[in-house]
Amino acid sequence: MKKKFDDLSNRERNRFISKKSKKVNNTTRTLHIPIEETNATVLEIYPKFIKVRIDNTGQTPLCTYRRAALWQSRDLDQRDRSPLCCGDRVKTKVFGTKDGLVEGVAKRRNQLSRVAPGRDGGLEHVIAANLDLMVIVSSFSEPEFSPGLVDRFLIASLKSGITPLLCINKVDLKKSEVKPWAIYESLGIQCITVSAKKHLGLEELKALLKSKAVVFCGHSGVGKTSLLNQLVESYSGKTGSVNKSTGKGKHTTSSSQLLTIPDGGAWIDTPGVRAFSFSGITEITLKNYFPEFEKLPCSNTNCLHDGVDPLCNATELFRYDSYQRILESLREEAR
Repeated sequence: MKKKFDDLSNRERNRFISKKSKKVNNTTRTLHIPIEETNATVLEIYPKFIKVRIDNTGQTPLCTYRRAALWQSRDLDQRDRSPLCCGDRVKTKVFGTKDGLVEGVAKRRNQLSRVAPGRDGGLEHVIAANLDLMVIVSSFSEPEFSPGLVDRFLIASLKSGITPLLCINKVDLKKSEVKPWAIYESLGIQCITVSAKKHLGLEELKALLKSKAVVFCGHSGVGKTSLLNQLVESYSGKTGSVNKSTGKGKHTTSSSQLLTIPDGGAWIDTPGVRAFSFSGITEITLKNYFPEFEKLPCSNTNCLHDGVDPLCNATELFRYDSYQRILESLREEAR
């Protein structure tokens, strides 16, 4: 009598999936599959597997995949660290109830990515894909509001065509009327103030996120996961405190994770970062991501706003220091 897949040993399961995977690798030579052929969304990436959610059943099996087969679905000039990321739409075949195989991936409508850190430096680390909104979480205090990192995420959102929302957490720690994020409101960036700890502004935030595909990102320790713990009853992400001596947050979320929301939304929690390096932006194109520079007298020239042109008065702009730091980092990376 033929065994059911769920009754097989782990070794037998792996052998079975490997045979199926090789068959797919030998027969699948097309690029992206049509979106209408997909049947699942990637929830989380592991070293050798991914977790997906099947559309019509809600199952969340762990799926294997052949990297070589999926690399064919990526642009030839794109050097990704991994062929899949949270939010990808994929076609899967499920064996039993707990295991499956990814047979193809659809073209992304957008993606949030950065240059991969560490030994993978130079490769593109795609954090999340197919997004409607990027919630850039900062904090009023503990750690202090960081315009430099906010600017980097704003540039990433503009480059990817993802609408940004600046969310200021920990307003319960506010001791003055100073609003360091006011400049972003004047630039047309939507801002909202909340407190995960005191449950302030959460209903308003929920309304802005309703039925949307959203990625939460920001500096370590600003409270992204704490917010999601409050917004999503079924989520219990790991949180941590801020280092009292350095004022910096500690990394607690170790990988991106997509949460399915009952109203049809999909929210992605991402690891906190202390730096964010760009992919595909140069010192020549950087100024295009600072719209306030367009009003400068030198905007119609080749001025890089780096202090060389005597007619350039970019130094008077609020975000000039942030621009200068990013410009220098791009020049360093290009050397």
